[in-house]
Amino acid sequence: MPTNAAPDRWALAIYMMVRDPRGRILLLRRSQTVDHFKGCWELPGGKPFPGETIDKTSELKLDEEAGLYVPPTGVAGAVEGSIPGLRVALLILEGKSTDTEITLGGEHDAFLWVSLSQVNSLKLRPGFDKFLAQYQRQSRTRQAKAPGKKPAREKKISR
Repeated sequence: MPTNAAPDRWALAIYMMVRDPRGRILLLRRSQTVDHFKGCWELPGGKPFPGETIDKTSELKLDEEAGLYVPPTGVAGAVEGSIPGLRVALLILEGKSTDTEITLGGEHDAFLWVSLSQVNSLKLRPGFDKFLAQYQRQSRTRQAKAPGKKPAREKKISR
């Protein structure tokens, strides 16, 4: 458990992993004017308002932070993060966009469309580093099991 978070205080934040027609994902860099994670790359999203649905939060945050409208098509995964005094459950939805023109909001100062293999070279916000590493492993597993691919041979262990 992170040492800077109270064990009994939790919040939920909703993020969107948006893919463009080439399969790249959208990442936003947090500006130097925000309170937490300055200069770190993250997926667009944030905390919902009371009573707001998960899909509505993802759509509003994506519009506010990147100027895109992308309805969620599924759940990409979840991971735990934190800010001082608060543990945060990060729920990551996924969606596809044909529009790649971005209009940044005030919390971010840059954006990138990147392949999954490129995310390891970026300074990712804590939580997103774990999520994207896990997502990469799962993607490789799904590709290996895709129709038309031969399963990997198992090595025999000699005793």
